[in-house]
Amino acid sequence: RLRALRRAVYGAPAAPLPSLEMLIAEMLAIHFCSDPAETAAVLDDLLDEARRRVRASVSPIAPDAVRLFWVNPPADLLAMNRMEDAGGRLCGTEFMFPHALDGLSEEGSPWDALARAALSDPMAGPTRDRARRVAAEAKAFGAEGLVVSRIPGASHCATEGRLLGEAVRGALGIPWVEMEIPPMGDAISATAGTRLEALIETARARRGRG
Repeated sequence: RLRALRRAVYGAPAAPLPSLEMLIAEMLAIHFCSDPAETAAVLDDLLDEARRRVRASVSPIAPDAVRLFWVNPPADLLAMNRMEDAGGRLCGTEFMFPHALDGLSEEGSPWDALARAALSDPMAGPTRDRARRVAAEAKAFGAEGLVVSRIPGASHCATEGRLLGEAVRGALGIPWVEMEIPPMGDAISATAGTRLEALIETARARRGRG
């Protein structure tokens, strides 16, 4: 369900659902909010609505919004609203659980399939493997910029954000920004907004050179 929703929303020319709703949908898929059946029903409804809006060419986001790929879930969910206020839209994510979106292999031993799924966790492997996947998905969804949000007190690697950003810029040539977003981001809202605006304007300027 989540794979289908991501394809419908992130691949659409105009975003049929806002970024905050997509962030919550992805978080639902991790822990089900203790209700797997209700979670499935919510995802089904979101997918139906997204497809309906795509067919009708309806979007709550400006049609010229800059397509941004977001890495790591922001501690303050309002970061997604600030990104849209600055002129961006979400066109892909890597919230540290992409291995949960991959289907298990049905060939060979089921234990081998489970082991491969566990080892594909981006937290279990080197940053270069994670960067390759981010770059591939960002390219597939037509990302024009990359946002890497640091999680206070929970960094996988002290330099992982820089390594990811530089690897993706090297592969795709798109601008990127890294910033820490605390659980209550009001104190940094102006700074975060300015940095997102700068990224979006840089990405928008590249459109004329494409």
